[in-house]
Amino acid sequence: MSNSNMNSEIEARESAGLQAGAGSALPKGCSRAFNKGALPCKTAPHTYNNGSIITPLRQAIDSLYLTFRGKIFPEVDEQLNDLKLIAGNKTSLHSSKAVFRVLNHCFEVRPSGTKNFAYVLQDNWFYIKISSAKATTLPLASVQISSELLTHQPLEKILDDLQKTISTIGKITGEEQSC
Repeated sequence: MSNSNMNSEIEARESAGLQAGAGSALPKGCSRAFNKGALPCKTAPHTYNNGSIITPLRQAIDSLYLTFRGKIFPEVDEQLNDLKLIAGNKTSLHSSKAVFRVLNHCFEVRPSGTKNFAYVLQDNWFYIKISSAKATTLPLASVQISSELLTHQPLEKILDDLQKTISTIGKITGEEQSC
């Protein structure tokens, strides 16, 4: 800093009622060059990370949701209702028998349905909510396809397998719809 700049800075401080060296101290371990704002951190938005580039390692769809219109077959409705009662049994020996086998899937039947759907079937690939035979306005099934399956198989193969699985549970009317 030149001598004239130093004098004008001292005069400005004195006119404001400050001592000559007040307010110029830096925290310990900080240099003058560093005093430009907050430290960069990994939680700050990308624009504040001083040009560091975030490289995604993998991109994938988390889940895919589909609904199928239709009506459950009466014999499947009875079977799922029985399995649901077995699943609600407190002993693990009985509740482990609450399995609904369809094609190459072994679905765990949950002891209670969801808000609108009477039955919930689940395996590693699909989470299926199925309406009862009494339901009039609900779709036959609402399905969540896991990200694991979406990552490892082509979508056409997944949809074909799912279509066959749902068609063994009930009569599908119309096309499947994504939500």
